[in-house]
Amino acid sequence: MDTDLFYFDSKVWDIGTIFELLTPYINNGDVIYLQVDLMRFGKLISGVNKQQLLNNYVKLFDDLVGKNGTIIVPTYSYSWGKDSSNFIFDVVNTPSKLGIFSEFYRNKYLSLRTMDPMFSQVIKGKSAREIVQTLENDSFGSKSVFSSMHGFNAKLISFGTSGYDPTFVHYAEQYYHENIGELDYRFLKKFIGNVMDYSGKKHRSSQYCFSRNLDKYTDFLFNDKKLRDDLFFRNKLNEIRVGNGIVGIADANSVFDAIQIGLSKDMHYFLTTNR
Repeated sequence: MDTDLFYFDSKVWDIGTIFELLTPYINNGDVIYLQVDLMRFGKLISGVNKQQLLNNYVKLFDDLVGKNGTIIVPTYSYSWGKDSSNFIFDVVNTPSKLGIFSEFYRNKYLSLRTMDPMFSQVIKGKSAREIVQTLENDSFGSKSVFSSMHGFNAKLISFGTSGYDPTFVHYAEQYYHENIGELDYRFLKKFIGNVMDYSGKKHRSSQYCFSRNLDKYTDFLFNDKKLRDDLFFRNKLNEIRVGNGIVGIADANSVFDAIQIGLSKDMHYFLTTNR
């Protein structure tokens, strides 16, 4: 029971079972980026409390990458977005808006969170210091966590989420916009607000994010289906059935290349009408 994760289809799924399923796709020493939704896999096992369950998932990911690996977990708060009330990002106390695993990971590794008020990440492992040292105030730019994922050819993993839609795609979009051809549905937007740092000091700061042009494209939605189809066509996306859920895994280079090709053919590669 110490390693149990969930119950599905008359079977208890534990760390070892899922480890064996995923090791063909995740190697010891990898950099992995995890977008996690634990609600799809199965039922919570009687006697395994929430804290233990979440710690078991942390152990699973630690075991997969080993001591030489690096784990990146998004803890996005969108603290300076249009729905914010005070425009304050407290790196220690501002909660993640990405679900129970993200918030658990944030609390477990408080000192490893980046200072991005919109798209913060917890970065843990061998390459964490190297990644953090390169960061500037552009969430998807050439000195961002996503740029480092590209440089390390990280494994971009959707662990139980619907579809395959890693936030990394916005880095690839911004790269295309700045280096190949202008995208008319996004622009580099400057956000301004307050940051509370690790010492508890508050200061005014700014952050750039590659944001949707909502005034021009009010009737379009983001659509990842073409990307998923293109990755499948190139045999670059693996989808592994885990209980009642899916784990999708592709490497950053393949995702980046597919997006550059897709955007070069159709500037609105990621858009679908809402009508």
